[in-house]
Amino acid sequence: MNHTGRTIITINGGTYPVKFGMGALLHFSEGLGYDVQETIEALTKPGVGQIKAIAKFIYAALYVDALYKDQEFTLEFADVIDWVDSNQTEEISKVIVVIMQGISTITNVDYPSSEAGESKKK
Repeated sequence: MNHTGRTIITINGGTYPVKFGMGALLHFSEGLGYDVQETIEALTKPGVGQIKAIAKFIYAALYVDALYKDQEFTLEFADVIDWVDSNQTEEISKVIVVIMQGISTITNVDYPSSEAGESKKK
């Protein structure tokens, strides 16, 4: 992983960058009928649901990256599940760190207050 909050994974012989982005977050949320807060909860609450959510988020992130680069997207969700099943914990952990850093960034934003010189967290 580099310092931009990305990591590279290899699926079916192809290499893909995984990064946390608002496009992936929104695509993931809308695709599952979640609002963004529900998405954050699904990605951060430990358990089987979290594992499923992370796999779905990886798929969404890869899909959005291909759209952004105007590239054909040929992976299926099953390919991501196979990647999760066949990889060492440290490889999956790299992706989880990217996701958690992204969530941490958007949930710790200081929003300007209506009064000058003050800010508040949302």
